[in-house]
This record gives sequence, structure tokens and C-alpha cells, in this order.
Amino acid sequence: MEITGKIIVDDMPEAKGKAATGREWRRKSYVLEFLPEKSQYERHFVFDLWSDDIDKYNLQKDNYYTVSFEFSARKFKDRYYNSVNVNNVVPAVAPVNAAPAPVSMDSSYNAAQAPVGNVMEAMPEVALPTENNGDLPF
Repeated sequence: MEITGKIIVDDMPEAKGKAATGREWRRKSYVLEFLPEKSQYERHFVFDLWSDDIDKYNLQKDNYYTVSFEFSARKFKDRYYNSVNVNNVVPAVAPVNAAPAPVSMDSSYNAAQAPVGNVMEAMPEVALPTENNGDLPF
């Protein structure tokens, strides 16, 4: 499976340890934000990179990547645990429907881009109650 999205968290602490075989390992988690098909809301996907892959892929916050992965499950003390195994990570371009960059109000501001009209004119009139007879509406 593949997911393309933007890294929004890359500063989780790196875990380190030593396997029973004596080999040292490292693990670092990342959060990828992506927009699934047929949805208007972003989703988040957490995955881990292990040992040499941390340096190999060198993921950076706010950059887009395509992550290839597979799911697996393992049994430990009569319980099952899911894992996301990353096979490959490649840089990707920002999707066309990505949120636009915020506009800064510097000297290059163009007044022609400002909204036209009074916002209050477009609001409908609301009738407020004039009497208060002590009854609550609920």
C-alpha cells in the first residue's frame, strides 16, 4: 500500500536499545497527514523507521512523501499486536488540492485582492425578543 502526504511531526524522541543478539537498534516515529479519496478531512498516519532507514530517508517536517508500507501482526504472550512495516519512502510533490500558503501583509499586498463590500450588509436581520416573561425556552 502507498500513502502520499505531508510530514507534520518529526520531532518525536528516538528510541534506542539492544536486541537479544547484541545488535543495537534505533526507532523513530513520524506522523504523515494525508487526504484520502472521497473525504474532505485530513487523516493522520503514524509509522516508524528503524535504524539505518532513519538516516537513509532523512524525513523533514512540512515536506511531502510517498510512503510504501504493509501491515503485519505478531503474537506476544497470547495477545496480537499490529505493526506498520515501511518498505520505501520517496519524496513527492504537494497535491494540487493542498491548502494555499498563508498570505502575508507586506509591501507587496495588492488591494485588488481584498474582499469587496461590507460584510455586515450581507447578514440577515435577526428579530430579538423584546419581552422577558421569566419563562425559559427549555
